[in-house]
Amino acid sequence: MKTFLPFIAAAALMQGCGSNSSADAFHQPSAALCDASKSLGDGTLLCAVRPSRLNPAARDQFGTATLLDQRLGFGYHSAVFPPEGSSVKGVYVHMVGTFGRPYNQENGAFSSETFMHEAAQNGFVVLNVAYHNRYLVNGTTECGGHPEVNNCAGKVREEKLTGEDLSTVVDVPAADAVIPRLLRLVAYFEASGFHFPVTVVGTDGVAWENLYAGGHSQGAGQALYLSKYFGAGHVCMLAGIYDVPDDVPAAGTVADWITDTSPFADPARIRAITATDDPSYSDFVYTYGQLGLQWKSFYAATYHDAEGTAIGAHEAAVDDPVYAPLRQRACFETDSFEDLP
Repeated sequence: MKTFLPFIAAAALMQGCGSNSSADAFHQPSAALCDASKSLGDGTLLCAVRPSRLNPAARDQFGTATLLDQRLGFGYHSAVFPPEGSSVKGVYVHMVGTFGRPYNQENGAFSSETFMHEAAQNGFVVLNVAYHNRYLVNGTTECGGHPEVNNCAGKVREEKLTGEDLSTVVDVPAADAVIPRLLRLVAYFEASGFHFPVTVVGTDGVAWENLYAGGHSQGAGQALYLSKYFGAGHVCMLAGIYDVPDDVPAAGTVADWITDTSPFADPARIRAITATDDPSYSDFVYTYGQLGLQWKSFYAATYHDAEGTAIGAHEAAVDDPVYAPLRQRACFETDSFEDLP
């Protein structure tokens, strides 16, 4: 299992690292800690935190060269806290898909608000980490355009997680990578006196074995990588994953890291859901078969977000309220996934 401890002082990391007993009454942090916040009807708090405020080296957007660079990807972190006095049982780390922002500073909107609320209702604090997701892993800018790079997708995903210089295809500074950003976000809330319900950061870095992790699209792949190489205890993949193969040493049918011999911590706690009318459905299902993972599908013939706006099948896996029971079993429960219809 890999660990990663960046340049934050150990004392800052460990402050408040003790967890509350599940019997303790849950207390939210102050909304004053947020750069933007929203309280839902039941008291769930959505809290946006600007990465560059936690680390001046962190970018809140990819760049300024084009409007797409300015508006797609990164954004602010969002944290979701169940209502005061809730029975809280865990911490769920989420990663959005390509181009997405957990909180979009351009329009003041929290992404996947329906799903974030579902997580809180299931007793989870959510840490939705903004990260280096400006381009598709399978797109021509990244691995789709570089079949000559051995284990391209694996190296790209790990660099996006750790910020270590592993790939010539991407350049992800530690300040923009998932794990260093997660460590700073946790330290920020703990320094204010907030106590997470489980230990999130230990002496060796993120205590992935204590956490639930998941994501949508590109974020689903990041979550699966965390399970395979970092020991994440429970993973849900929403509309994902397939990574393109490279040509080294010879062209295969799926990315090298998918089929290498590294074991999963607990394959029974890796779940995936996808729409049969998702454009990538057949690729996703092929990957699940290669790995022997549990997955469920649905047909998104009619799909709308919480505001009634029609959305695509790829987004339905995370945004359509109709599929809340499926997401609940996949992402927040440990009961068998296979006995669902």
